[in-house]
Amino acid sequence: MGIMVVGSDDRVKIANPALHRLLGYASGALARIDLATLLDSNTSEASQVMPLEGEGLVRHADDHQVAVTFKSYQIQSKGVGEELWLVIVSSGDEGVLGAEAIFDLQKRILLDRIQHALLRADRNESAVTLLCVDIDRFGELSQVLGASGCDEIQHQVYDRISQTLRAEDTLARVGNGRFLVVLDNDAIPDKAHVVASRVQESFDPPFQLSKGRTLITASLGISISPRDGDTPDQLLASSYSAVQSARRRGPGQLAYHDRLLTRRMREQQKLEFELQNAILEPDRHFSVLYQPQIELDTGKCIGVEALIRWRHPGGDLMSPGGFLPQAQKMGLLPRLDRWVLMQVINQWKNWQSFGYGLEKLQVSVNVDQQSLDQGVMSALPLDRFLRDAAPDLNWLTLEIANYGLQGYVREHSHLFRRLTQLGVSLAVDGIGNDAVDVSIFALLPVSKAKVNGELVASLGQRASSQKLMLSLSRFMSSLEVDSVLVGIEDKEAERAARKLGIRFAQGNLFSPPLPPEDLESWICA
Repeated sequence: MGIMVVGSDDRVKIANPALHRLLGYASGALARIDLATLLDSNTSEASQVMPLEGEGLVRHADDHQVAVTFKSYQIQSKGVGEELWLVIVSSGDEGVLGAEAIFDLQKRILLDRIQHALLRADRNESAVTLLCVDIDRFGELSQVLGASGCDEIQHQVYDRISQTLRAEDTLARVGNGRFLVVLDNDAIPDKAHVVASRVQESFDPPFQLSKGRTLITASLGISISPRDGDTPDQLLASSYSAVQSARRRGPGQLAYHDRLLTRRMREQQKLEFELQNAILEPDRHFSVLYQPQIELDTGKCIGVEALIRWRHPGGDLMSPGGFLPQAQKMGLLPRLDRWVLMQVINQWKNWQSFGYGLEKLQVSVNVDQQSLDQGVMSALPLDRFLRDAAPDLNWLTLEIANYGLQGYVREHSHLFRRLTQLGVSLAVDGIGNDAVDVSIFALLPVSKAKVNGELVASLGQRASSQKLMLSLSRFMSSLEVDSVLVGIEDKEAERAARKLGIRFAQGNLFSPPLPPEDLESWICA
């Protein structure tokens, strides 16, 4: 019985030895051959669009014709890359290829795909992820719906999953009620989790059958190379083991082969749920603290940075690093940023009415790159939002992360100029953590560069850090940009900063972030 895999270009991708013998070709000669070369003219015209079905004639290598029977199975749709068909070519009374044999063939093809993905991942120092999808209670569905109903279900499941994937990913049906997805190209756990969530969501709408509609769930198991296996068979076995773990927890569950990853992803899902609820009522769950910024020569407070804190349901006051990355990934930072800005503006108005002199301080607020896009938050641009919120903005500095500006300088340049026309100052945050695009300072009206991270932390101990800081400070000075060192925690770092001629600094050595009332006392002390 001859077997071949045919692509959407009508060329043979793979052919087994039996097909070569049947048609009189030398081993491997059928690879990449066009179907038109094999089929007689009548069969070719009748089968211009796959699948090949029923009886037909194929050309033997010595140019006589052989009567055969075709049976075709789609093993990959266009939605996940090239369309592929498995074609069974039989002659005489060879019988019919059973479902188990078909699945075995599909598994062989899939293992070949996984092997190629692993080789690419090894070259690129990335990972390959397998996502095993099992339709829950498939045995019960078979009894209720019968063979034809189950086929309908599986065709729809295949189509739905394929719509959630990228062109470079591979989807295959590997058994009754079981599908496997190969995620290629840097498939790290977080990205795998996003794809898995999309696959789970694709099962939410009811499935339409000839006998009516039904709801179906699926269990998902994930394995990731190389930790869960560095060969196709190992990775496949790990994904099957993971899906069994998911099924033991109940319908519609997801599990990683690595239990630590499963626990981490569950904690992440819990954090996302809590964070989403908190942002719906920010006044109840968040607060703003203010950390003084110091002029090193005089010890005078010349400004403060507004820092958000989350009163987590567990009782802890969570710092920004514990939840802002997740809020950014969920697309919630524009809402949170504007809440912080309103808190700061209202606080500045209170300081102005109290007359303590705090209204003369420059207040810095971090703004995420997502908040710079036009159309966020009821389609009100950031400059319009600020102009409507406060008549005077000469005291406000917006800090944008260095990494958030990479590649967006020209896109947001007009917005930044409109902001400076309102009196708002601009600062680039995170210098020293990532590579610096010098065009930022050439194209944007930046007045401050905030330097932090390992460079500042090691300033008091390493001569190399001091040399780098001196070069960086001189570069900023040549552009008329003030350097502010953030994270000064000890006297050694302060002395090193003074010696280098750094003017401004911020850190717990001078003061931790303070509530507004404590800041007033600290300033007046």
